[in-house]
Amino acid sequence: SKIILKHNTQISDLKSKISDLQEQCGKLYRDCRETGQFDSEEHERLSRKIEWLEYLLWGARHSMLR
Repeated sequence: SKIILKHNTQISDLKSKISDLQEQCGKLYRDCRETGQFDSEEHERLSRKIEWLEYLLWGARHSMLR
């Protein structure tokens, strides 16, 4: 039971982090619409983080992480 709780917390934390990073990407797009400037370096950095966290989330859902 304790392991399941930790597992669910880990999945929840990963989802939350992914959501936060996606919101940051959305802000970059909104800023671009307002200013005409797009921070592609920051977008790339955020995208790589999202990809990694999605990989970890997949692993957590398939019980590959501890």
